[in-house]
Amino acid sequence: LKLEDNEEANYMKGVLCEENEKFGGSQKAIEFYKKVKYISNAFHNHGTILLTNDQYEEAIPLFERAIELNPKHTKAMNNIAICYELLKDPEQRQYGYFKKIAEIDPANSYAHHNIGYINSGKGKVDIAQEHLEIAYQLHSKYPETCYTLGVLYNGYTLNKPLIKEAELLFQECHQAYAEQTKQKLLYLQCQDGPTMFTFNNAILSSGHLRVRTDDGTAIIVSHHDLHIPIHRWNPSSNVINLPKAWSTLQHNSWGFYHWLCETLPKIFMILEQDTNTPIIVPNKGFVRDALKNIKGNFVYCSPNDTYQIDEIKIIDWSSVQEPSPKSKEFLIPDYIVNLLRRSFNRYYVNPEPSTKKKIIWLSRCNVKGVRDVINEDQVVDAIFNTVSRFGQYEFVRYIPEDYPFDDMREVFYNAKMIIGVHGGAFSNMLFSNKCTIIEFSMMEDYYRYYFKCLAESCGHQYYNIDFDIPNIFKKSFEINEFQIEKMIYVINECLKN
Repeated sequence: LKLEDNEEANYMKGVLCEENEKFGGSQKAIEFYKKVKYISNAFHNHGTILLTNDQYEEAIPLFERAIELNPKHTKAMNNIAICYELLKDPEQRQYGYFKKIAEIDPANSYAHHNIGYINSGKGKVDIAQEHLEIAYQLHSKYPETCYTLGVLYNGYTLNKPLIKEAELLFQECHQAYAEQTKQKLLYLQCQDGPTMFTFNNAILSSGHLRVRTDDGTAIIVSHHDLHIPIHRWNPSSNVINLPKAWSTLQHNSWGFYHWLCETLPKIFMILEQDTNTPIIVPNKGFVRDALKNIKGNFVYCSPNDTYQIDEIKIIDWSSVQEPSPKSKEFLIPDYIVNLLRRSFNRYYVNPEPSTKKKIIWLSRCNVKGVRDVINEDQVVDAIFNTVSRFGQYEFVRYIPEDYPFDDMREVFYNAKMIIGVHGGAFSNMLFSNKCTIIEFSMMEDYYRYYFKCLAESCGHQYYNIDFDIPNIFKKSFEINEFQIEKMIYVINECLKN
């Protein structure tokens, strides 16, 4: 630290401080890195400190400067890509950085994995398969690649799903996690037997679970995310400590579909054996409402909360999500639907049957700019006028924010038909007896299979009305006359029968 004040000396001082807390740690290191103007690694290290403290927007310019000084700085490219991923960048700028890394370093398995992962999410199966297979050849012990490639092999996207190959990949995924974290792989003894991991000394933040490895870094334990290899064991100071807990969280558990179809089944599985250990669940109003009368030690976690847990247990959802025999999609299997319905009967009072079955329109009028229908009133009038001619049905314009949990269950318990644009409210078909589902969704996109698969597992009829729009997820749009006529035709035919 007594070196003269110049570029190289300040960079070395920063490295020394960052690696040794007694010299000031990462905050002191930043002071020295700020004095450096032309050493790319100084900007990269400074950016990495910010990234590990969840300051993604502040880190991006530092990684950009590192790349400007060294156009082949693949670590900086990887880290800036991670910033964009964690910021959920609508332009997906992370993809360009992963491609650049693969061009500079064709043997970089993580870059190929992430290119494959992003393309699988876009439904670009050929590109996804090519890069995931390269990633697997380069690093067959990387659990997320085993899992993502397994999903691809097992899913609807291939003309002929490779079921046996997928099963082997899932087994390799479990084993790789066990080896990578030096943890023992255990099994949760409940009726359906999904895999469970127990981890020691873990950090849980935004649904991402970080587990310390032997070299002092932390891996991200989540099958549903890009690989994030750079996170150091450097949790922020604002941490909630727990000696022991279950986690049911993923990064998307605060959304209604993922809560009801993925998180809630885990809670029911846990409660079958353990009502004492804290269970970390999403902190959302609909979650609190659903769990208010259930006996369990629930810890409500907001997306920005960070927990440090001495011993944490998680249920590995990859082994829970098995292919449905009725659908090509790799989503919610029949026995999870049965588990949910069995648990609804156990933990909740069944709604009273209604004298009139309900025809339900799932309104998104309170979610402007995200799949809301510009001409919703026109669509609702068309449904209402059609339903009125039959006399024995009640029309409901369902606005989720207007319904507490028990009232929501009553509405869908008595559903004859559920109509709407692709969205989480379709998950409520789990509360329904046999009914008809009419979903407006994107053409040739894997998202359309979410509720098709769920409807089949629930025993419902399913109809899809296509939108020839590349991505309706971030848009308001109009349902045209042809689509309205098609919807009315389906309603008429179903109600006549």
